[in-house]
Amino acid sequence: MGEFALRRGCGLVTHFRWLVAGYTLSAFGGYLNIVALGLYAFLVTGSALHTGLFMAVRLVSGFVTGLVSGAVVARFPRKRVMMAADLAQSSALLSLAIVPAESAAGLLFAVAMVAGCGSTLFNVCLRSGIPDIVGSEHRVRGNAMLVTGRSLATVAGMGSAGAIIAVAGFETVFAINATTYLLSALNLAWLPLLRARPEPDESEQPGWKASLSSAYLVLTATPVLLIMMAVRTVDGFGSASHIVGLPVHAASIQPAEPAMFLSQFWVCWAVGNIVAQQIVLRWATRGGRELSDHSFAVSVIIMSIGFIVAFTGITSWSLMVVALIAGIADGYAETSFMSRLQAASDDRRGQLFGLVAMAETTGLGLGMLTSAALLTYAAPSTVVAIMHGLAIVAAILLLARLLRRRPARKESELIT
Repeated sequence: MGEFALRRGCGLVTHFRWLVAGYTLSAFGGYLNIVALGLYAFLVTGSALHTGLFMAVRLVSGFVTGLVSGAVVARFPRKRVMMAADLAQSSALLSLAIVPAESAAGLLFAVAMVAGCGSTLFNVCLRSGIPDIVGSEHRVRGNAMLVTGRSLATVAGMGSAGAIIAVAGFETVFAINATTYLLSALNLAWLPLLRARPEPDESEQPGWKASLSSAYLVLTATPVLLIMMAVRTVDGFGSASHIVGLPVHAASIQPAEPAMFLSQFWVCWAVGNIVAQQIVLRWATRGGRELSDHSFAVSVIIMSIGFIVAFTGITSWSLMVVALIAGIADGYAETSFMSRLQAASDDRRGQLFGLVAMAETTGLGLGMLTSAALLTYAAPSTVVAIMHGLAIVAAILLLARLLRRRPARKESELIT
């Protein structure tokens, strides 16, 4: 089937592509922000401790939002929540662009809170709504298109952030980011997607405790899905080691041009993500095939091995090839995992993705704290080997469980 569900007409494909374009644009601004906000926080506060607290506020805000996002998705139309998240982030960043740097210390923490809450809500609504937009049978293709857009945004955002800051300053970066979120909200406003679902009775609308309880019941009813979420959490824990360790490694392996080393690595990783999504798109197009749980486990193993090898001191072409392979495996694992969660029924998807957002944020946050502490005593290569080694062990345990379990189709029926 050449397009998404033909029964929905070709207009759906056009509208979804516009949605992907808007998401890519806001992701571009987000990656500009990743580079700019941390450095700006350090320059404004002059303290590594306050910079760490700034990052912690962002992570904790995302965690708490994941706690309640299932209830939010069940109570409010996804489209309105996504627009509100975009507009809130746009307003916060615009205020940061206007307020002088010497007066922005307190504002920074408010921006961190808005960014953590807004990005989590937006992503939970978008990921849980994909089956509603493209049809459950085409969710793999929809996920692949979204991850492709985000990967392009990674290349553009991280590749241009340094140059924009150097030429135009932090205020320009924040203004650009605010504009991307505003355009994303305006794009959502006209798209006939994710419209309001029939409202349940007020008494039937779950609170956050009921949402988490329902999500937990779904996970315990499908042990493999619960293990996959655990693997994803450990994967985030391990990934924090290369995020924190790469700048240190770059300064030692290529002291003359560490920024060039980082750029080459992340661009190759992002290109690998794009390649992975093209593979997924071709696979899903041939008869609407599903991605297997086994392939998710294998891709996590390959990805972690790739990051470990990248810290062994290899340079130039060897490094680029390894980063490309790690990016392919990383992109495939993410699309596979999202598609698996989206097999759940509509009333449970928001709860599941909220729970996953909490788990991923916890893994990444703990990983950053752990890797930062370990780097004071050990080399980046050792830290990455230890932490990504845990992800490999977790994925091997999942693979062993999958090889012994009953057919996936029978178990997947429990979450629908």
